[in-house]
Amino acid sequence: MFFVLSNNVDTKGYSYAKALQQLTVGVYISELCLLGLFIIKNRIGPIVLMGVLFIVTGIYHGMMRHALKHLAMYPPKSADGDDQTALFDSSENDPAKATVLQTRSNASREDAPPSEDTKSKTRMFCEKLFNITKFGQPELAKEFVAPLALLEAPVYEDNVENEAYVNPALTSRPQTLWIAEDPMGISKDEIAKTSHVIPISNALARFNEEGKIVWDRNTILEAPIWEQKIDY
Repeated sequence: MFFVLSNNVDTKGYSYAKALQQLTVGVYISELCLLGLFIIKNRIGPIVLMGVLFIVTGIYHGMMRHALKHLAMYPPKSADGDDQTALFDSSENDPAKATVLQTRSNASREDAPPSEDTKSKTRMFCEKLFNITKFGQPELAKEFVAPLALLEAPVYEDNVENEAYVNPALTSRPQTLWIAEDPMGISKDEIAKTSHVIPISNALARFNEEGKIVWDRNTILEAPIWEQKIDY
């Protein structure tokens, strides 16, 4: 269905972030179920605790959405912080640029109203509680990215590149029917009758003395049903 049905809406990956936020719905439902059970049993203490926990969960969810909103709407260019490092390095190495940046910063501070100059206590608390940078590990990210730079770009055949994004229903070849060879020649007769309908072969497979199908696993690359896996 994904190859047939489509739409013109492109969320740029934002729907995935929204889906992750909806996972909290399960937490709300579980807390409400527990709260209902306590109400049925008329347990005042657990009812109060679950009510407080439900409110705390809602506050935490709202603060988390506020803290992660800018990352969902404007994701960083890289995970190792090189884009930010390059920005500061350029200003430090060039005194003229550093002076211009400092002048613009001072001017913006002077023009800004007093209400924008200081952050509210709630926003400061959110930034301290959900500071994403303190959980990030740029060094660890570089350790994963550095080996990828040493790998050579894969080379594909022309037909593979041309059919990479084509509907597999249009490019897939018919499956080969693999049967075992028998001494009585039944498989050969079946191949003669079926080969014009579907690819069929009895190569590299036979019946042993016990009537079981055997084949040489060392010749798997030569098997009729072997398909080379393409790693994109």
